[in-house]
Parts: sequence; C-alpha cells; structure tokens
Amino acid sequence: WQDGQAVTAADVAFTYDVYTDTVVNSPFRSSLRHIAAVTTRDSLTVVFRFRQRYPEMFYDAV
Repeated sequence: WQDGQAVTAADVAFTYDVYTDTVVNSPFRSSLRHIAAVTTRDSLTVVFRFRQRYPEMFYDAV
C-alpha cells in the first residue's frame, strides 16, 4: 500500500466484501457473482470458493 504496509490476505477478503456489499453498490459486484465466498487461511493465503467452474474463474479471482 502507499502507506508502506504490506498487503495481507485479510485486505483481499475485505475488498471482496466491500465490492459485494449491496450498500456500496460497486460496479464490480455483478462480475463477482460466481464467487460463493472468500476466506483467509493465514496472513498470506486467500481462498476463493466458486459456485461452479467456468472459463474466466481465475480472472475473477484477481
């Protein structure tokens, strides 16, 4: 980040939560509809759970 802090798995999960929050109404929300959940295993590992397999699933995870 610009403040010198390392990006963590929690940051990634938080960003997903913000993008999918209906109150925020992000324009990216619809493109994330195939992702069922985003969780963290540790500070460096993010786990994406998809509702189904589809060709663009890896693009949607980044």
